[in-house]
Order: sequence, then C-alpha cells, then structure tokens
Amino acid sequence: MEIEQTLGDVFTDDPLQLIRRDQLTVLNPPVEEKEGCRDCSWRYWCSGGCAVATFKATGRYDIKSPNCNIYKAIYPEALKLEGLRVLKYATPA
Repeated sequence: MEIEQTLGDVFTDDPLQLIRRDQLTVLNPPVEEKEGCRDCSWRYWCSGGCAVATFKATGRYDIKSPNCNIYKAIYPEALKLEGLRVLKYATPA
C-alpha cells in the first residue's frame, strides 16, 4: 500500500505469501473487525477504506476511514449510474 515500503518485486515467487506473513508494514484487518464498519451497509464495497490513509489520519488501523461519509455519498450514486448505463446499453436477452 506504500511505494516506499515494498515487500517484493515482479520476480518474487509468491507475492501473496509475503503479504500474508508481513507483520511490519500496514495492518489491514477485515472490515468486520473495524470499529464503525461492522454494521454499515456499504462495508463490503469500501472494506473500511484505505488502511494507510486511516492510520495517517487517526493513528489506528482498526476503525472506519475518515472518508467514510464520502464513500456513503458516492457509492449509491455510482451504483445508480451503472444501473442506468446497463439499462441503456445492455443487449436484450
């Protein structure tokens, strides 16, 4: 999540394993474990927001993003626009 703190490169055999084992860089707990996210209807869309931005703003990884209200305003509108796009351009079955 941060360019300055890489875990591997394109030649790494199993980059996901490096991420799973990493305990020194960014922590990103599941959205169900983030305070303020557990009951949010949009939690699986934003996953609690960017862990790095949340940590830099609050000093914690285990709480909702400081941008939560922005996500809650944007996601319904994006979903509505996508629905309108599909209705207009979808090929009838």
